[in-house]
Amino acid sequence: MTSITVGIVDDHPLFREGVTRSLSEIKDFLVVGEGATSDDAAMIAADQRPDVMLVDVSMPGGGLSAIGEILQHSPSTKVLMLTASEEIDTQTATALTGAHRDKHSSQARQRCGRQDHIGGAGVVASQFA
Repeated sequence: MTSITVGIVDDHPLFREGVTRSLSEIKDFLVVGEGATSDDAAMIAADQRPDVMLVDVSMPGGGLSAIGEILQHSPSTKVLMLTASEEIDTQTATALTGAHRDKHSSQARQRCGRQDHIGGAGVVASQFA
C-alpha cells in the first residue's frame, strides 16, 4: 500500500515535532516536509506535493493565507487547519477557504463522531474536540 504523504506547518516546534513523531509511528503515513511559516507551506506544497498538509491557522504569514498558495502548487493536496482557537470567525473563515478545520487533530473527529459542514468543509465544533 502506498503511504499517505503529509506536510506539517506549525510555528510551535514542540507541537510540530510531536505530530511528526506520532505520524512517523504509523506505517501508512510519511512526513515529507516540515515548516513554521506560510512561505514554508508553499515551498513544501511545490516541492513535495503531499497528499495532506497540516497547517496552523496562527503561524507567521497566516495559515489561512497559505491555503491558496498550497492549492496553487498542489491542487490535489487536502489542507487540514490546526488551531486552538475557539472563535467562530476562525472556524467560518477556514471553512469558506475550502480547508478542513480540526481543533488539534483528526482524532477529535473520530472521538466525537460529529462533524458540522460549513461551505463544504468539515468543521469539528470546539465543544466536541
